[in-house]
Amino acid sequence: MRALAQSIPDGTVRVAKSLGWACDARALLGGGAIWGLVSPPGKRRTALRYIAVFTTTTALHHAIKRFIDQQRPDRLIQTREKHALVGRASDAFPSGHAMHAGAFASFLTGSETGSPPWLWSAFGALAMTRVAALAHWPSGVAAGFAAGVVVERLWRCIRPRR
Repeated sequence: MRALAQSIPDGTVRVAKSLGWACDARALLGGGAIWGLVSPPGKRRTALRYIAVFTTTTALHHAIKRFIDQQRPDRLIQTREKHALVGRASDAFPSGHAMHAGAFASFLTGSETGSPPWLWSAFGALAMTRVAALAHWPSGVAAGFAAGVVVERLWRCIRPRR
């Protein structure tokens, strides 16, 4: 990881941090709230499940971080480029952004419209930007992504009453 961090081209950390906004809880939940508000009353079920999934992943990754004390890579690895530190120093495991990416990929593959075959790769790459941003270790990203998929699949099993 140290060799990778020291060989990252200048500007890559900033780009990786910018891409992280695509899986930020505030952006995802805000988008879900808007979706729920503009959906016709008979079509809100999917929007409500979306909100439930991302509320759960947000709460879950914060709860896990309270029990697991792992330093973030940007606190332990020196790089050529100065960059702003990300989050709390001991909140490296699991990656919340990766958890959201896994949940989002799973959510989209379960939609009625189907999904393109490259979707999982795209969201996996998006999750891995957290490693390039030196915000998380690869293990935290992998665990977060997998946990997000599990959370979404569990919510998919819950059937609302009619």
